[in-house]
Amino acid sequence: MLKDEQIFEAVVDAVSCFNIPLMLLAKKDNQALLEIADNYDVPLLFEAFADRAYMDDGSLAPRTMKGAVLTDEEAILEQVRLIHIHKEVISINGNRVELEADTLCVHGDNDESIKLIESIAEILEEE
Repeated sequence: MLKDEQIFEAVVDAVSCFNIPLMLLAKKDNQALLEIADNYDVPLLFEAFADRAYMDDGSLAPRTMKGAVLTDEEAILEQVRLIHIHKEVISINGNRVELEADTLCVHGDNDESIKLIESIAEILEEE
């Protein structure tokens, strides 16, 4: 739905009857999506990922790609800092990717995720 505005609009239309927000992958420029959602009175929440690597275009690196899932605690916490403070991530290729996020996801399939949530909360509270 993020690659096709007609599909996105159909999803927003369907969600509008539930009176709930729709969560989407955070990216740099959300204006077109916000305008469509506003037409249906659907609030959008933009989600970033603490423990996933990003591609240069702001999409998530495919899980089949080496390094797509971050498992190192310090790398995850640094990504959280970048998202929270600078509104960006460093792509899997080492490039800066801007994004505007409202929420932060920590995947439960990462063995370290439960332990990291407390550290992530501290970072978010400090800043």
